[in-house]
Amino acid sequence: MRAIVSILVALTARGAAAQQALERLFYYVDTENSYTSLVKHIDQITVLGPQVYTVDSLGIVWGSLDRRVLDLAKRRGVKVMPLVVNEGFNQPALRRLLADTAARGRAVRALAGLCRDHGFWGIQFDIENVNLEDRDRLTAWYADAGAALHAAGCAISIAVVHRPEDFAGPLGYHRFLYESWRAGYDLAALAKAGDFVSLMSYAQHTRRTPPGPEAGLPWMRDVVEYFLKFMPPDKLSLGIPLWGEHWFTRYDNTIAERARSWSETVSWAWGSGLAERNGARLQWDSTQAVNWASYENGGTFEWLFLEDARSFRAKLALAKAGDFVSLMSYAQHTRRTPPGPEAGLPWMRDVVEYFLKFMPPEKLSLGIPLWGEHWFTRYDATIPERARSWSETVSWAWGSGLADRNGARLMWDSTQAVNWASYDNGGTFEWLFLEDARSFRAKLALAREKKLRGFSAWVLGPEDERIWEALPAGSVR
Repeated sequence: MRAIVSILVALTARGAAAQQALERLFYYVDTENSYTSLVKHIDQITVLGPQVYTVDSLGIVWGSLDRRVLDLAKRRGVKVMPLVVNEGFNQPALRRLLADTAARGRAVRALAGLCRDHGFWGIQFDIENVNLEDRDRLTAWYADAGAALHAAGCAISIAVVHRPEDFAGPLGYHRFLYESWRAGYDLAALAKAGDFVSLMSYAQHTRRTPPGPEAGLPWMRDVVEYFLKFMPPDKLSLGIPLWGEHWFTRYDNTIAERARSWSETVSWAWGSGLAERNGARLQWDSTQAVNWASYENGGTFEWLFLEDARSFRAKLALAKAGDFVSLMSYAQHTRRTPPGPEAGLPWMRDVVEYFLKFMPPEKLSLGIPLWGEHWFTRYDATIPERARSWSETVSWAWGSGLADRNGARLMWDSTQAVNWASYDNGGTFEWLFLEDARSFRAKLALAREKKLRGFSAWVLGPEDERIWEALPAGSVR
C-alpha cells in the first residue's frame, strides 16, 4: 500500500447476511487530511486500519498510533486493526526476516503484545515484495502469528497483491510481478490461517506502465473471481482505490535517455483541477468505471485517470455481488446447538426483516430448507467426555420413518411451522425436526407477504413430495 495515500477503503462480505451490509474497512495514515477525514466520517466506518507499525529484518516491530485516533475509534465503537509493514518493502531484508525463525518469533510476540495491551481488534499484515521462493516461509510466519493473535483474543488479516490468473502473463513485466509481487502468497493457506484477506485490486497501472485505470472494473472482476477459487467470499475484502493517477514526462539524468514516462498519485480535487487548468474535459469510461483526460504540455501528452463517486459506486456494486442476494435463513439449529427447527418461522421473519433494512425486497431471495435434522448421542474418542450431542440432516421420508420405527408421533408446531418428535433410545432422548409441505407453504407465504424476489430451496432430493403441489408451473407469485 502507498504511504502517501490518505485513505483507502476495503469492503468485506461477512457471511450470507453481509452481501449488502458490507463491513467497511478504511485505512488511515498519519497525515492531517487523513485525520480530518476520519473525524468527519468516523460513524460511517466499521473497521479502521492505521498504517503505523513496521517490522525489520531482525523481527523488531516499531511505531505508534495517535492516541486521539484510538480514543475516537473506541468511543464510536469502531474496531481498530493496525497494519504492520515490512520495512521499505525491501525484498532482501524481507528474505532475511523470513529465513530467520527467531526473528519471526520476535515479531509475533511483539504483535500479539501490542494487540492485547492496546485493545486492538486485530493486526493486518501488509507484507509486500515477497519472492516466490519465500511463499512457504511467509505462510508459516503468518500462521504462527495467527495462532498467537487468536490466543490473545485478537483477529488477523493480510493484504495481498492482485493476481488475475495462474499464468504469469504475456510480458517480462508480468514475469517480474509474478516472481516478486504475486506468487509469494499461498492464497488458500493464508485464508485458512487468518480471519480475512484484503485484496489490493488497485495498481493495475503504475509509473512502470503506460497510462490506464488504477483499477478498471473488468480487471477487478477478473481478480476477484480468481481469488474466490481459493477462499469463500466471507474471507475476502475488496480493496477499492480512492485516488487517481497523473502520467507525465519526467527528467531523469540517471538513465541514457535522460527522461521517462512517470506517474504520481493525485486526489480527485487535484486531478480534476489539473484537467481544468489545462483545458481538458474529463470523460467517463462506463466499461472501466473511471474518468480520464489527456492534454498537451510542451508538445507531449499528459494523462489523468481519476476515481470519483461513480467509480466508487460501480466497484461497491461488485463487492455487493450481483443482481440479488440469496438469504440462507436456515441452520438456526445445527449439531453445534441443542435440538430445534432448521428454520423456524419467527426466526425467518426476523432475519428477513433485518435484511430488508439494507435492500429492497426485489433484491432478496429467501432460502427455504427442504430437509430435516435428527439429534442423537454420538461416541467421540477425541474428547475427554467420549460422547457429545450431534445431529445429521435427514430427508422427510427418512426422518418420518425414524419416528415411526421408534413409536414416536410427529407433532405440528404451528408457531415454528415445523414437525417435531422425540423418543427414547437406550435411555437417552433423540429428537427430530422435519420440514414438510406445510412448512414449505408457510415459508413460501412469508416470501409472498414481504414481496421478495423469490426463494431458493436447498436441496433437491430430501423434500416432502407434496411441496410441489404448492408450485404450479411458471411463476409462484
